[in-house]
Amino acid sequence: MTTIYVCESGGKYEGGSAFAASTSLVSAWRLMRKQMIEHADYMRRLRIGGYIKLEGKMYWEYGSDYFQIRKFDDLKDTL
Repeated sequence: MTTIYVCESGGKYEGGSAFAASTSLVSAWRLMRKQMIEHADYMRRLRIGGYIKLEGKMYWEYGSDYFQIRKFDDLKDTL
């Protein structure tokens, strides 16, 4: 069975979209970390303070924005 990890970001109240996918959780974490650092740097340049808050194992919030890694299992291998 293949597991796919999808990285998603967006607004908590407006929805979001996927920006990357990987079959490795470590790679997905690295992609997510890079995206969160870029977002935090952008917010600092706009002089909007805040911090990244971890909510669970694969969900982070930064103000009204969120970052999430979703896990999908490929079930066709088991049929």
